[in-house]
Amino acid sequence: MQVRQIDQSSKKDIRKWIKFPYKIYKGNKLWVPPFISGAKKQLDRDKHSFYKSGGDAAFFVVEKDGKIVARVGVMNNIRINNELNDTKGQFNWFEAYNDKEAVKLLFDMAFDWCRKQGLTYVEGPKSLIEGDSSGILVKGFEHRPAVNVSYNLDYYPELIERVGFEKDHDMLSGFVDIKQVGKPPERVVRIAEMIKKRRGFHIKQFKSKKELWDVAEDIKNVHQAAFASEGQRILTDEQFMQAAKELIFLSDPKLMKLVMKDDQIIGFLFTYPDITKGIKRSGGRMGLWGILNILIEKKITKWINVNGVGILPEFQGLGANAILYHELAKTLVESKYEYADAVFVSEFNYKSFSDNESMGVTWYKAHRIYRREL
Repeated sequence: MQVRQIDQSSKKDIRKWIKFPYKIYKGNKLWVPPFISGAKKQLDRDKHSFYKSGGDAAFFVVEKDGKIVARVGVMNNIRINNELNDTKGQFNWFEAYNDKEAVKLLFDMAFDWCRKQGLTYVEGPKSLIEGDSSGILVKGFEHRPAVNVSYNLDYYPELIERVGFEKDHDMLSGFVDIKQVGKPPERVVRIAEMIKKRRGFHIKQFKSKKELWDVAEDIKNVHQAAFASEGQRILTDEQFMQAAKELIFLSDPKLMKLVMKDDQIIGFLFTYPDITKGIKRSGGRMGLWGILNILIEKKITKWINVNGVGILPEFQGLGANAILYHELAKTLVESKYEYADAVFVSEFNYKSFSDNESMGVTWYKAHRIYRREL
């Protein structure tokens, strides 16, 4: 077996890197391929915003008889490390056959790259862009993944742990049978209305994607402030607007909710149709066929994803998030959707746990973020 760093300017290397997961998951009914164009861009130092904002990354493969048997990428987010005076490395894109020797060779080389970068520990899986797919699936292997959420085979956690990684925390996803849960209880309705009246909050709703674009810049400012207060790394303006473009493309405007104080946006709740079956049918290709499959799935899907709640720090703990969930619940009961995935809630985010459980969420999937000292 041979381990090497791939050449990010080599079309042959890029093609082999992208095709490898298709071999791992051949015949798997649950795995959803990434968009091929997006996977290529992750390797492109001239185009991806991660590199343009000062980040560095390396991508490694183990080959046997000229064929890849394991791969991983590691990152040094220099901008964030400098801002936080941190020495953290991150890994992602881990895929492998159940071969312990190959995985050890792979990570030995990846760890060596991190040490040479002056990094003292590694976390992951984490993506180039905060909020993208991250974590190793450790529970719920029999369930469909949500949009932009990773899926892996059940032997992956053991392979990761054998090279020295330990649990940092879990991100949980929950299932809701919308029609079974029904309308929010009268008590919840009364509390939400009382909070709105007492605090002067009200909900902004949308009828079109243009209306969403009109407030994208304002939402960006709330997003940055909300997640910076929770200690999460901050997206650059370019990264946020790219994420907003993708989200609005997916969106059903009536599902998107903002909570307002007078004319000020103080919080948001991102909800969108689950189009994973359309992506799977497209094979990850974002041409005319891929777009058509996604648009068709967007119209026929009975699933939605709830992913992303943010409240300005000065309004946290005042009931704004409860109002958002209450308004979403009312909309969903009257909609065509039958099932919801509440995506990626940290096991330590007790408030979100409570809000989700009040909507009838049953936690059924877990993705683990690992950490290893170097």
